[in-house]
Amino acid sequence: MDDNTSKKTAVFSMLQTKSGELWFGTTEGMYCYNGISFYRFLNNNIINRDSIQLKTIEAILEDRNGNIWFGSYTGEGICRFDGKYLTRLEPNVKNLKFDYVRVMCIIEDKNGDILFVTGDGAYRYNGITLTNFAKEAGVHWVYNIIANKKGNLWFATEMGGGQMGEDGGVWCYDGKSYKHYTTNEGLIHNGVFCIVEDNYGNIWFGTRNTRLSRYDGNTFTSFSE
Repeated sequence: MDDNTSKKTAVFSMLQTKSGELWFGTTEGMYCYNGISFYRFLNNNIINRDSIQLKTIEAILEDRNGNIWFGSYTGEGICRFDGKYLTRLEPNVKNLKFDYVRVMCIIEDKNGDILFVTGDGAYRYNGITLTNFAKEAGVHWVYNIIANKKGNLWFATEMGGGQMGEDGGVWCYDGKSYKHYTTNEGLIHNGVFCIVEDNYGNIWFGTRNTRLSRYDGNTFTSFSE
């Protein structure tokens, strides 16, 4: 990155593309590392008619067709790079009271749809329309999403200030209905930030206050300091 040690730059997201390049979303824009040197992505002959800055990108994904998707922490919402053009998806994610909505994670599902989880719920882009598909179920402020080996979608959420008794928890969508898990079902904390599935099919949830839960399909096991 820039050789300016007096300026601190936060890194919000990282991606390794299929070509092997490393991409970094920072407060100063998108940087790439080609194995030899860093370069600023927007200086690389990009056609950028929307004047997108790509600052503070919290989520990056390369889809099966080689498009790169960007999710903004602040004001630019969802953007896409197709190898030549950098464009902002329109219509975009809904603006909230702060005039922006965080896009916190992006995945591609088995059908090739792109899923974005945000402070306003979960959005699906099928190549034509962008739909907030989990809103009616009450899924809000989503930090992370995975599709597990069974094809179910799991959402990590938090509502409120992160206190123990507040709403949030995790949601599971099997393609037909949503199931909500909170501390009432054995989750260790309702503020959930990240999810991973292990080789045995267990789902692990990282939560607020250095706590961890594992779900084996029937029961939760909790871990803490």
